Amino acid sequence: METTVDGTFFQEEDYVRIKSTGETGRVNAIAGGVAYVLMDTTDESRVFAAYIDEDAAIERVGAENTTEVHNSIPFSAQLSEQWLLERSYHAQLLNGKELSVATFTETMKGLIDIAVPRSAQSAESRLPEEQPRQKSSTFSVPISTWQEITPAEARITYQQGKPLLFYSEHTWEHEQEESGVWSLNRDMRTIIYGNTFSQPGATVGTAYAVCYHDTRHGTFSNVAWKTRFSSDADQLFDHHKQPITFLSPSTEFPFTTHYTVIAPDGHVTEYPGHVAALEGFESTPMQEVTHGNTARLVAPHFCHYHEVTCPSGIYRLEFFGPRMHEQGYKLTEQPLALV
Repeated sequence: METTVDGTFFQEEDYVRIKSTGETGRVNAIAGGVAYVLMDTTDESRVFAAYIDEDAAIERVGAENTTEVHNSIPFSAQLSEQWLLERSYHAQLLNGKELSVATFTETMKGLIDIAVPRSAQSAESRLPEEQPRQKSSTFSVPISTWQEITPAEARITYQQGKPLLFYSEHTWEHEQEESGVWSLNRDMRTIIYGNTFSQPGATVGTAYAVCYHDTRHGTFSNVAWKTRFSSDADQLFDHHKQPITFLSPSTEFPFTTHYTVIAPDGHVTEYPGHVAALEGFESTPMQEVTHGNTARLVAPHFCHYHEVTCPSGIYRLEFFGPRMHEQGYKLTEQPLALV
């Protein structure tokens, strides 16, 4: 919290609770008297007044209490399986604290394998910038629990080709608008936008960068990583300009990755990789399917999923396909015949 002549305000990274519902989250940015809170159990960002008084909708929760609760729950195989099926990611640091589950989970969803070119335009330019068309390959890591290791341990892990995460947080700041410029007050913001909206005109915030590497699948990173760090992994172990956290799996289950195309008639074809599956998907025609007196065109389905062998059975996690928004589900039938 910060106290000024104008009153007491929340600060970025304050851990807060909504008084009316008990939901918790972390202040992700402050702008114009507004606090943007990233909620723990969802991917949404909500907006509240940044000042603190008895009428405020949120209250600060001691970060030390949150860490203590987290530390009382070790990363077991059972929890790793549960969180994997729930599609959430957890990381325990050497100091005993944990990364924000909501932030870490959202960051891990953005892994791709193509280079993102740096912008050639001025930062003040409002014109759309045309980017070269490239096929990107996304990758969803089927490892839910991670633990921080030292740079020396990370270098050995990297040389052995085992799964390794590079993680970094960067605080960005833009100049605030001149005080004389008119802007909406907090009541008008609520009337127009409601309690959930993007962060127009935010002056400070945090970018979360992550890079995943193993010799079996390759290297994947999100846009925040690609725009700030070198693609040469050897330079990252001695990177001093921007702190990097090195993470290795806490619990790792065997898994296989599959790319399939389901034709409108239900016929399934598996492909050896992402690019081949996309080409197969594009070449599979739509078909007319009749149900009673109704006929309609049905498109094929492109599917990308992992089959993970957990202690309680074999589960499928779809990352692109008909059940991509569901939790991982147990395989109770024989695998479909492939052609």
